[in-house]
Amino acid sequence: VGVMNKHKRQSGVLLHPTALPGPYGIGEIGPHAYCFVDHLSDMGQTLWQILPIGPTDFHNSPYSSMSTFAGNHLLISLDLLVEDGLLDSKILEGYQADNLHKIIFNDVINFKLPILKQVGRNFDKKASVEMKISFEQFCIDQSYWLDDYSRYWALKEENDQKSWFEWKLRTVQNTEYVHEAKVIQFLFHDQWHRLH
Repeated sequence: VGVMNKHKRQSGVLLHPTALPGPYGIGEIGPHAYCFVDHLSDMGQTLWQILPIGPTDFHNSPYSSMSTFAGNHLLISLDLLVEDGLLDSKILEGYQADNLHKIIFNDVINFKLPILKQVGRNFDKKASVEMKISFEQFCIDQSYWLDDYSRYWALKEENDQKSWFEWKLRTVQNTEYVHEAKVIQFLFHDQWHRLH
């Protein structure tokens, strides 16, 4: 009985970020997530439980992730990328997801992934000095998983997204893909930590 009295009773909600509302076909860890957290707080909720948030395979299940440490790039908020000066808002103008009541992963991937890759390629030109410094530090601090994951991303790109056992290329030919993957992971982790 004494142990029970030491712990304060808490309550919360289980909701995966993909289930949040959002204009781009999937919930993101940007403005709608901030509103959700504020709403939880207003209701006196102290916990937000989520499903795993790693990058998923072709089944798109949060329980089928390609990495223990990497974040799901589909959760990156495009609106925050615009606010950060990394993405031109004109790219997003007029986009409306076909179905706001369920996620059509192929549509989301076909829309968001090229945008995220473009942001990755243009990061060195568009990022602020502070963001570039944070990126370099992120790469150092997270190198124990980021280097391998980024090479894996690059090899998936070079092998047309096939499963690893079907790869013809086994060593990275294009190091730009490695950099792109590191930037995208940095952006995910940056936005995730801002949400905290």
